Amino acid sequence: MINEIITSRQNPRVKAACALSDKKSRKREGQFRFDGIKLFCEALGRVNISSVFVRYPANKAIIDAVNAATDSGYISEKNVFYVA
Repeated sequence: MINEIITSRQNPRVKAACALSDKKSRKREGQFRFDGIKLFCEALGRVNISSVFVRYPANKAIIDAVNAATDSGYISEKNVFYVA
């Protein structure tokens, strides 16, 4: 289910996620980021996923993987963000 589609690059959530490409930001925040459905599926149940950003419109495989992860309780639906 899509609650909201983020359209601004100035959105604080988007800016925080983008900042994680910088080593200093990752160390300061104690977080990291990864891209791609394969790494997403491998991370489920192994690491605490705080937020998921999905490019909108997304293909069916990605939407199915995210929905399965929320249904299984690995991530909260409120922490899934769609970005156009």
